[in-house]
Amino acid sequence: MKEVVNIQGKLMIEQEVNLPTKYLSGAVVKIASRCNINCSYCYMYNLVDSSYVSQPKLMSDESIELIFKRIEDYFLKVPSIDHFHIGLHGGEPLLAGKEKVLKFIQLRNEVEKRSKKEISITIQTNSLLLDESWLELLYDNDIGIGISFDGPAEYHDKHRMDFKGIGTQKLVEEKIQWLRSSKRGRSIFSSVLCVIHPDMDGKKLLRYMYNLDLRGVDFILPDQNYTYGSNEYPRPSTNPIYGNVLVDAYNEWRKIDDPKFKVRKFEILIRSFLGIAPKLDSLGSGPLGVFTIETSGEIEPVDTMKCCGERFTKTSKSIFDTSILQAHEINTIQIGLNKKQGLSDKCKNCEFVFSCGGGYLPHRFKENSFDNETIYCYDMLHLLKHIKNDLTKVIKTAKNHKN
Repeated sequence: MKEVVNIQGKLMIEQEVNLPTKYLSGAVVKIASRCNINCSYCYMYNLVDSSYVSQPKLMSDESIELIFKRIEDYFLKVPSIDHFHIGLHGGEPLLAGKEKVLKFIQLRNEVEKRSKKEISITIQTNSLLLDESWLELLYDNDIGIGISFDGPAEYHDKHRMDFKGIGTQKLVEEKIQWLRSSKRGRSIFSSVLCVIHPDMDGKKLLRYMYNLDLRGVDFILPDQNYTYGSNEYPRPSTNPIYGNVLVDAYNEWRKIDDPKFKVRKFEILIRSFLGIAPKLDSLGSGPLGVFTIETSGEIEPVDTMKCCGERFTKTSKSIFDTSILQAHEINTIQIGLNKKQGLSDKCKNCEFVFSCGGGYLPHRFKENSFDNETIYCYDMLHLLKHIKNDLTKVIKTAKNHKN
């Protein structure tokens, strides 16, 4: 347990999960390889990789069973690991149906009982298929969900549309309100994943999320890099157009001053200035301990590396012939586990390297290398400098009051 003073000056008790360094700690499991909407910025279907077309639409029961055999074997071979996380993903994972999800639950329970270790399961969904029966299943089996949601209709519907080109914002907002209106819904859902666009008003976006009674937001930057840009988003430059949105959102978050409303990126960066190393795939220089298992059972690096080129993530390895320990040796997974060693000289000499860690690996890609600063470097610098200055003022004010 760690005691941490948050930005509002209040004391928080934070439970940290201490994992051995350079070991894989979780897997993104593609239980379904198709989606029921057509987001224009999606790294799976609308960027540079089309390999999803060769994937089975759903993961087989045989593959699911083998995943848990591999996890149980991993627990035996690495006794210091007492927790493994499975993130059910897609496409849209709920397309796999309740029987597939129940298969995961049943096998999780069996392995936990035998190993005395913990396997957590979460689902990242667009929410459209959620109903009372799904809510009951997820609540009864302690499975949390995250919802992909880009805020007000003018932002969300610009990119998150169905296959007829109709925006999905109204439907998703209704699902969020429905979940937040019940004890079970609030128990399994509290936060959303939001992709930042430079046309957004950060203040308006943040206030909208707060007024929707969300307990948390995670702002993420669009998937693009030096080699492969995006047709949907401006290319980052020395002008911090993405950073400006984040700074405006940060200022509004500070103004709201509600410790129950979490913005993950902001809180992790604040803690980093207090000496707590970030434990997030897109921040800090710690190992990226997550890999992907496709519907076919193929083992791949973190799925967003699909923005690095056609079939870039393909490794020729699968759970049928490769253990999790052996997966450590796959080159693209090794790059993530050794993220700190791959820092550019610019990042190594940057005052914010402890916090930023060079940025998210897929966003560092250039000419078949990740030894570069993130393409969003100036945006991150803008945000980091702003948070540092704000935190300095808070600490100075607190000292003056004390004296």
